[in-house]
Amino acid sequence: MKQTVTVVIAGVILDVAKVEKCAGFMVARDPVRVDGKLCYRIILDNPIPKGLKAIGAR
Repeated sequence: MKQTVTVVIAGVILDVAKVEKCAGFMVARDPVRVDGKLCYRIILDNPIPKGLKAIGAR
């Protein structure tokens, strides 16, 4: 099965964070330039107030 770059990157992030069960994280919509490379910022705070659902959430 062919994996997308997004799936591979998400797996690396969860491995580095030593996640044992399940976890979620959000990534910024627009990239920023760091040392000449485009990078996507991982959002560490919770931008969705409690009681609201994220777009596409079930």
